[in-house]
Amino acid sequence: MIPNWLWFAPLAGLTALLAFGVFRLGQWSAQMTETDVILRASEQYLVDAAQEGQREADAATDCVALPGSGQVWIRVFCARGARSYIYHMTRKGMFLRQVHDGPRT
Repeated sequence: MIPNWLWFAPLAGLTALLAFGVFRLGQWSAQMTETDVILRASEQYLVDAAQEGQREADAATDCVALPGSGQVWIRVFCARGARSYIYHMTRKGMFLRQVHDGPRT
């Protein structure tokens, strides 16, 4: 016969594993810096610009970041030629909203 406490061992193990995962996720989120967020947005800019045929896009010189307000932690503006891209980033490094402006005249 199996002791009663042994029936709860898998549940305790799963709870401990879940707690560790949540702890690591919080630790990763707490270590997110402004530079990490800006680099993530500029990498997305390179992908977006390449999809639209702008092969000369350069994340190092095309992007500038400004502080946001409310849910938006940082706004990253990238522009090359007639196209501009605006990325609204959260404190966790997630894209809140992406805006792709058409040609500017």
